[in-house]
Amino acid sequence: MKRTILLICCCHVLGFVRPAYGATIDVVYSFAAVANGPHNPQGGLAQDSDGTFYGTTYGGGSGNSFGTVFKVTPTGTMTKLFSFNNSNGARPQAGLIRGNDGKFYGTTSQGGSNNKGTVFGISTNGTLSGTVSFNGTGTVGNGFNGSFPYGGLVEGSSGVFYGTTFQGGSNDLGTVFRYNHNGVLSTVTSLASFTGVNGSYPEAGLVRGDDGNFYGTTLSGGQHNAGVIFKITPTGTLTRLVSLNTNTGSYPYAGLVKNTDGNFYGTTSAGGTNGWGTVFKVTSGGALTPLISFDGTNQSLAYAGLVRGSNGNFYGTTYGGGMYGFGTVFKITTNGDLTTVASFSNNDGAYPYAGLIEAIDGNFYGTANDLVFRVNFISPKISITRSNNSVLLSWPSPSTGYALQQNGNLNTTNWTNFGGLVSDNGTNMSATISFPAGNNYFRLKHP
Repeated sequence: MKRTILLICCCHVLGFVRPAYGATIDVVYSFAAVANGPHNPQGGLAQDSDGTFYGTTYGGGSGNSFGTVFKVTPTGTMTKLFSFNNSNGARPQAGLIRGNDGKFYGTTSQGGSNNKGTVFGISTNGTLSGTVSFNGTGTVGNGFNGSFPYGGLVEGSSGVFYGTTFQGGSNDLGTVFRYNHNGVLSTVTSLASFTGVNGSYPEAGLVRGDDGNFYGTTLSGGQHNAGVIFKITPTGTLTRLVSLNTNTGSYPYAGLVKNTDGNFYGTTSAGGTNGWGTVFKVTSGGALTPLISFDGTNQSLAYAGLVRGSNGNFYGTTYGGGMYGFGTVFKITTNGDLTTVASFSNNDGAYPYAGLIEAIDGNFYGTANDLVFRVNFISPKISITRSNNSVLLSWPSPSTGYALQQNGNLNTTNWTNFGGLVSDNGTNMSATISFPAGNNYFRLKHP
């Protein structure tokens, strides 16, 4: 996420005053309680190539308020695309995924011909297609594909989608399924059933690894009945990788996100040192490293997963904690450095259940408390103190990720990182610049 902060000249100040370093949470759209209007989004957002966001709401819509699919622009123009009517699905809890064909795909947790949920595709103009109903409990391979899908979908390399159901299958403890969509005769096939030993009750969807297999979490099950991290092949061989416990973190509601190094990162809603949940790293072979434990004040109760930012850090939300107790947006590095980016105040959202998306414009967007929000990062402010032969530049510490850069000519893009000494006294970072023969321009930039 690229951010240019402040531009100054050693002889003139060309910059401007900015507020204190941090971030604000701005309301993009508030779902008004109007007749047939969408409300109560529980899943995250997906973005189309034109910048428009697509999502689902658990309630609202025509008829008996079975939920909707909507689209909203970054400037807050919302359009209801589709209302579920129970026969084609109801109560979607997960967000959508944009398929390689340009359509969006998702699940509903209820409704359908058996009232056990559906999987569907939808075009950007709101045309629903390929709806398949789940049918409950029974032996895998005998036509039983699970029930109550709470998580979203992931697309495999062949254009087939994969997901999980919270219940159903051979043991009524949930399944992993494959969804083939051709718009006319779409099918859902159960690949594996959870047994309790290898996990039970998956809340979240899957992520595809570099090896072509899929990885996910279950809310409970395993050796300690505190949740499992598992791997499943595209043909249905399911392997338990990790049995979670109170020390590593327990009861993961969210799925995993893959880093560029092939490792996965995730969150738990409980456990850890303080009992308020954790962030962890796990390899494809099952080696788990807890990175941080939430302390209940900074953050608590991470129900949502992480998103990898373009700067290599991970961003997420917590349901509780923060300055006002309504939840937070946080950042964590791969080595476990945790920063509270912003706290929800109830005016700009509260109790976020879903994760974030980094949009085309470089900002993060999400849903919380019946609204769509944007995280606006506030730049650190550079202060300038002049003396006879030099100028002192200073800015707040810490300013993690920001680099001081210089350029002798604003008509070029020849910005280079400052090669001199940058000091940090714990309160401010600073650099002393001797007056050059000509103009020299400086800026802070977040890569």
